[in-house]
Amino acid sequence: MADDATFTKTELLAKLRDVEKQLYSRRVEKQVEPLPLEERQKFVASRLHLTAVIAKVNASLMRDIREDLEGQSASLRQGIADLDGSLRSLTSAKQWASAVNGVIGLLGRVVGLL
Repeated sequence: MADDATFTKTELLAKLRDVEKQLYSRRVEKQVEPLPLEERQKFVASRLHLTAVIAKVNASLMRDIREDLEGQSASLRQGIADLDGSLRSLTSAKQWASAVNGVIGLLGRVVGLL
């Protein structure tokens, strides 16, 4: 995490999914069961709203990744072609490893998870 005050979309999504998982847990369900109907309905509506927000954050993250991949498409295409050529010729394990690392490096810059 960059600092205590900011989240990346990936970090935000992970935190929200953790909260969502807890809200759907049996432990929380048991605490909600005895509540009056109106309060249970409010809880369920809020939980569903959180699920919708998570879906929007996820869609935004996927859009960002798609745009970044599109921006790197020429480099990725060349890297994959180099890797494919190395695999077909199998002339040098060093070339093959270098090509694999190049493609992984490009993807890592885009996705930030590798």
